[in-house]
Amino acid sequence: MKKPENEKPVFRPLGSFSSGRFDVVLSDYHRGLRQSWHRHDDFVLAMILRGYVREQVAARDELIRPLAVGLKSPDVRHTDHFWEKGVRVVRVALDAAFVSELKNESLLAEGWQWFDDLSATRPFLRIAGHLFRGDAGGAELADHLFEVLGALPPLKAAKPARHAPLWMRRARERLETSFADGVRLTELAADSGAHPVYFARRFREFFGCSVGRYARRLQLRKTAALLAEPENNLADIAARVGCADQAHLSRLFTAEFGLTPKQFRRLAE
Repeated sequence: MKKPENEKPVFRPLGSFSSGRFDVVLSDYHRGLRQSWHRHDDFVLAMILRGYVREQVAARDELIRPLAVGLKSPDVRHTDHFWEKGVRVVRVALDAAFVSELKNESLLAEGWQWFDDLSATRPFLRIAGHLFRGDAGGAELADHLFEVLGALPPLKAAKPARHAPLWMRRARERLETSFADGVRLTELAADSGAHPVYFARRFREFFGCSVGRYARRLQLRKTAALLAEPENNLADIAARVGCADQAHLSRLFTAEFGLTPKQFRRLAE
């Protein structure tokens, strides 16, 4: 979206690259920034590296957490409130002709959605790394972008979580607050009064993955959020997310993202 000439910039770019098909920028948004209702001129993909964003579209209000990957088509009117400690974002704006090409091949859909499944996070982190180091090349970035697009799940791949029955939503809430304590599927099912097999099927139906994978995603996202705050040391982070020790945390994080916790910290701080 074009800004009036007298409007102050809302973010500080840390690295960028432009091509005929896409523009990508790594940037820090101003602390506590509130953006009123607006639309973008381009189809946008984004990933949160550090901080939180509360985004509203129509009556839907969503809290966007670190490592979430989102897409937003130009017709989506929205408002944003950025975290008081600051937010770092990797943002890709797709050229209209490129968007048409992807749509013609049924590879991209209009809409607004944030994905927490981490499938597109690894290639997005590669893009961020190139921008941060200043060694971005068009062909390499394009390859990573294609990986991001290929990894995104179809829109509405799972039933909307908000349509899950109350007992299932309560079970998910317990998992989100107790994942670091090692809460198990059988415990969640027992608390819900459901057979573990039935519980597992219904959980996947509404939330798009197994209970174990959901817990691992919570663990990794919490790790990323804590790594972005320099006062947290790795040993304390490991304990807070339910890892046996720092080495255990490093193995899990590196296997998922291709970056060590220390490398991610340099990228996100």
